[in-house]
Amino acid sequence: MTASLLPVSYPWPRLAQIIIALAGLLLFAGCPSVVTKEDIAQLKSYDGKITKLGRDLEDKTLKLQQTSDKLLAKTEARLDNQEEVARHYTQFVFAARLAVDTDVQVDPRSLFIKDELNRALAGLPQIDTDMRALAEQRLKNGLSTIAADRDRLKESYAQLEAKAKTLETEKTQLNATVNELYIEKGKLVGEQNRIHHEIKVAQDERNSTSRDIIIKQQEEIARQRDDDARKDMLARLLLLAGVLVGVGAAFSVQLYPPVTLPLGAASAGLIFAAWAVVTVPTWVLILILCACGLAIAAAIYIKFSRTRDIADNSIGAIEQLKNAARDGDDTARTAYDRLKHELHDWFGDNVNNPLHQEIHNRLKSLNLLGKVVKPLK
Repeated sequence: MTASLLPVSYPWPRLAQIIIALAGLLLFAGCPSVVTKEDIAQLKSYDGKITKLGRDLEDKTLKLQQTSDKLLAKTEARLDNQEEVARHYTQFVFAARLAVDTDVQVDPRSLFIKDELNRALAGLPQIDTDMRALAEQRLKNGLSTIAADRDRLKESYAQLEAKAKTLETEKTQLNATVNELYIEKGKLVGEQNRIHHEIKVAQDERNSTSRDIIIKQQEEIARQRDDDARKDMLARLLLLAGVLVGVGAAFSVQLYPPVTLPLGAASAGLIFAAWAVVTVPTWVLILILCACGLAIAAAIYIKFSRTRDIADNSIGAIEQLKNAARDGDDTARTAYDRLKHELHDWFGDNVNNPLHQEIHNRLKSLNLLGKVVKPLK
């Protein structure tokens, strides 16, 4: 018959649970910053975009200024051309006025033509001395009956017509250039307005992101303040718990020696944790506590496995004790004494051995402990 194994109660599992709970609390207290790298990168991207738009705006402004200067120059050139055209045709009116003055007979018709021409000249630009001289020469050649003078008059008209065509061609080119410059200026102004709008949108987005980051930083500062307060409170609780457990370890020396060493280790661990909470970085502390938790869990597993293996190896002795008990309590006691002697040979004469209670529980479950059989002391 094989006896079933009974669980052995040690303080180590509870200690491991406490350490894991503390690690979880510290993990919550050490939550990462809400201001992420993505937020900073987005803020920098807005700065880069605004800078690029600013350079584009400067470029468009420079081109607009250059186009405006060209437009101004071409507009002035067009006005000069218009004035030159007006003076060119004014000389013909002036020549006609001179022709009227040469009439010997003054009749109402001549007076009317003279008045009309005078009014026309009053509204036209003044011609220079050279144009006056040319007009007088054309009048002279026109009134002459000499063939050579008539030929010179035709040649003068041909030159004037060529001059008029040149002025008209120049006028057409200037008008086209001015219109193109006006269109280009309009496009540049539109580009400038678009860039201004994009800069405003980017600045608004940047300001919004900056405000969000400031709010997150303020929340982070408040959270850090709360974390520090929680850590301070946790350190105080750990220190208090360490002291109380240490006092309990001191009393257990007389009351229950088997837990003295675990309680002493727990007290030292709690006091160390109280120091580490306020001095060691949170992530390092979490790493240490997790490693300690794993080490403690491994030690607990090894301890339980070793106790179980020892108990399994002791089944033969317990079976022998059971068979001997059939002959009476004296025989059972003799077998028990023999078993106790064997165990003391294995582990030393130490009543605090953790296997003591295990063997006692196994004997009790097998009803092998009679009135004359007492637990080990």
